[in-house]
Amino acid sequence: MSNKEISAVSRCKKLEEYARQLRSQEQFQLAAEFYTASAHAYFSFRRRLQEERSEDRDAATNSPLSVASGVRNLLAAALCYRIAGADDRARTGCEIGIQTVTDVAANESRFVDRPARRGLAQEWVGDLRLFGDIGDPDAEYRRATPHYEAVESPNGWLAEPEFENTLLGLFDLADSVGDPVPADRRDATLRKSLVDRIELKRDQYSDIVSDVLEQASWQSSLF
Repeated sequence: MSNKEISAVSRCKKLEEYARQLRSQEQFQLAAEFYTASAHAYFSFRRRLQEERSEDRDAATNSPLSVASGVRNLLAAALCYRIAGADDRARTGCEIGIQTVTDVAANESRFVDRPARRGLAQEWVGDLRLFGDIGDPDAEYRRATPHYEAVESPNGWLAEPEFENTLLGLFDLADSVGDPVPADRRDATLRKSLVDRIELKRDQYSDIVSDVLEQASWQSSLF
């Protein structure tokens, strides 16, 4: 990475860290706003000006991990908004996330014709619907399954950071509300099967989110 690329990533992370600090102080609405700012900073980091890029990058280069990080922060923002009673703002943020992810999956080179990442994008849409309380997240998770089933070598994709990043937040939330995912299932979803991650979310994610909202707090160094 160039120095300017590092600076851009640092800004994303600083916004995220400040949001977590505000959340720990139970300033949920303000935390949501900073999580949202961080999300959009990560989304915008997919595009760099010439002077911001390393020599081996071009304007079309995008980072699936930056998209994953943006989605994760929109999910955290949605929880904070809902805890603060600002459900409309939670929905708005997640609707914007759904539009962004849908556009990325349909048009960007690292997603188009790559079933694993198309499945991941569909999984993100399910997550955004769940956290924003928008429509039917389970239907989105079901739509991700055929993409994952079409992947010939899932282990290689599971090693990509955007896949791990998308699950670690779930594990943190589950631990925080006292409903941890068993170690063998964690290992299966992180290391062995793309399809299993969808089954895990369909089985447990809705209850975990409900528990977080009921407890009106969570502990996580990632989320």
